[in-house]
Amino acid sequence: MKKLLVPTDFSKCAGSAMKYAMEIALQTGADIISLHSISPYEGVDVDGSGLLWIREYQEAKAKALNTWIKKYKSNPRYKGVNISTKCNIGFTVTDINEVAKEEGVDMIVMGTTGATGVGGMLFGSIAGGVISTTKTPTFLIPLSGKYTEKCGFAMATDFENHCSKASIDVVSDVLKAHHQSILKIVHVLPIGGSKPPAQKEKDMAAKMKGATLEFNYLHDDHIPNAINNFLEISDSKILCSIAHRHGYMHKLFKGSITKKLAFQAHTPLLVLFD
Repeated sequence: MKKLLVPTDFSKCAGSAMKYAMEIALQTGADIISLHSISPYEGVDVDGSGLLWIREYQEAKAKALNTWIKKYKSNPRYKGVNISTKCNIGFTVTDINEVAKEEGVDMIVMGTTGATGVGGMLFGSIAGGVISTTKTPTFLIPLSGKYTEKCGFAMATDFENHCSKASIDVVSDVLKAHHQSILKIVHVLPIGGSKPPAQKEKDMAAKMKGATLEFNYLHDDHIPNAINNFLEISDSKILCSIAHRHGYMHKLFKGSITKKLAFQAHTPLLVLFD
């Protein structure tokens, strides 16, 4: 992992994401790009001098971004972490996606309110917009999310994951950053459903080289409840899943299921893409 992108609006949520990103960068040697996006509608003077005013406004925001970053750079623990900044004019979701692509970012680390669990993280928010449009692995960090070494790491799957090698490498790097080698694979079956063929486990193990996979099969007609219970029972502090059309993430975060989600608000979510 070489580059992390951390969008910020200077909020406490963004601060939690930045702290988490700093720890990952410290463990992996990755550089951090901190991005603040200014809406085209911000700072516009209605008397017709808007073009000049927005430039001054952007300069003030860039200064605020550098000030925000200083408190992280000044921490002796992160002395070796390289942080650069970008302050752009543009719509936030589009700007995040464009910077991630232009800079060849390996992972986006974003703060979320976590007020309504994972469902709240993914809908009606900037995080939701990013998840809906990006192909860059995205790590969603709730306000209470804190980096913890050797914490439990679970991956929800329907065994139809066809994510890229780059995404698999991100999982490996995040595991290593937490000094963890065990990946708890969880698959929810309908009540009375049968386990998938053993070859599915072998195929996944072949892709996730370097990690020790523990396969767990749950029988429940309510996927979110099943995964929520598993996170609690297994003491898993990070959840990972792969978003692909009509796949697990599609089922997990759609329609009425979304409203019933009851995930712990402190559970960081790593979203990969096929």
